[in-house]
Amino acid sequence: MRCLRRLVLLPLAFGALGCGGPAAADSLPVEDEDEDVVPGAVCTNRIEYQLDEALRLTAVYHYGEGGRVLQYAERTAEGKRVFLVKRGYDAQGRRTTQTVEDVRFSTPHREMIWEWDDQDRVVRAAYLSSKPEGDARSESRFFFDAAGNHERDEFFEDGVLSRVMRYRYLGGEPFVLEAGWDDGGDGTEEHVYRQFYAAGQWVVKGEHVYMNGEQVVTEDFLYEDLAAGRLSRRDFDADGDGQPDYVDRFFWNESGGITRVEYDTKGDGVLDQSIDFEYDAGRLVRRTWDVFDQGTQKYITDVTWSGWRIERVARRDAPTGQVIETWIFSYGCVEDLPMDVPIAPIQGFRYELMTNPFVLHFGERWSRFPEML
Repeated sequence: MRCLRRLVLLPLAFGALGCGGPAAADSLPVEDEDEDVVPGAVCTNRIEYQLDEALRLTAVYHYGEGGRVLQYAERTAEGKRVFLVKRGYDAQGRRTTQTVEDVRFSTPHREMIWEWDDQDRVVRAAYLSSKPEGDARSESRFFFDAAGNHERDEFFEDGVLSRVMRYRYLGGEPFVLEAGWDDGGDGTEEHVYRQFYAAGQWVVKGEHVYMNGEQVVTEDFLYEDLAAGRLSRRDFDADGDGQPDYVDRFFWNESGGITRVEYDTKGDGVLDQSIDFEYDAGRLVRRTWDVFDQGTQKYITDVTWSGWRIERVARRDAPTGQVIETWIFSYGCVEDLPMDVPIAPIQGFRYELMTNPFVLHFGERWSRFPEML
């Protein structure tokens, strides 16, 4: 079963979701060590994960002062560790280092560092991946103008400049954010991404255009309530012919929660897939995914809460009742602390809880931490 497609213009605004998946059951474990000895840790939270009947994993978050994740580890039912993240922070509590041990990829060891300026902005991110054939290094540098606007990004591979992104802010209504893509950093932009924001806030259109004038991709966003950012429809035109090739429709309740999303994956007016969301006291309690374009399939995700803490997320095949995936949460920390390790294998519960995959507000355009795989 493939994931529901999320076609979005990148790299400008919109996050793309992958299916991900846990480490293979027969993978060789990362070298073991005592999971409970984490210097500086003050409490732990856990997730018990089960995929069908074949795989069981336990994830443990170790938190330090200020609720920061110091270590995250996933282990098999036999206690063998298959995934590990360790993080370091500066005196201001900003993440500065991260090491990852992961058996899923051909790069089992990865290291990341982040450098910050005096305005709490990441200005440099560096990445090292260790492979049998040798190490690979990449680096990203972020620059800002005098007004604090994101000005350009520079990307390096093994010390060589590989790409430059330049950002331009064009006034008017709608306000336009333009990003020029320069392969090789030679000053020539091969293609441009544009986003159009109504009232300087909500994106209403996205374009990806080659510099020869050929329009490649467009996205149009319609709102039932623009002031509140309630998206009602997204049209995706993959070839610039003016006809949508993919249409999403969004439906909301009076409390501002998305209750249903309909997907026309061919742009022919036929409903191909839909997702319905049910809430209790503002909390998502059920997600129902109907698939019509690959036979008829139905998947239901039930979410159990204790107050505002998630206790259990379970995804099942509706016709058979067979449980596919289960996440069970237990909390050793008194405070509500974030479980923010998006690169980890068993973090698929995030997808099950998500109702809107798009970053639509200009103020959130640069808000995401520059995580690196």
